[in-house]
Amino acid sequence: SGCFHLSCKRCIYALWNSRKPSRKNVGGFFNDIISSWESIPQSIYENAIEGTRKVCLQIQANDGIIR
Repeated sequence: SGCFHLSCKRCIYALWNSRKPSRKNVGGFFNDIISSWESIPQSIYENAIEGTRKVCLQIQANDGIIR
């Protein structure tokens, strides 16, 4: 499963904090970012897109007023 909260062992913060101090550099941080993004399942992206679509449709239905 993907990482969606700070206590997850695969999230960017956990990956970074688990590194040895000597390995905490820009390259290591970049690698941790890639690893944390790769752990997110496709369904999360699909749900986010669908949620954004619903919000946009509701704003349009309310003549641009966000309620």
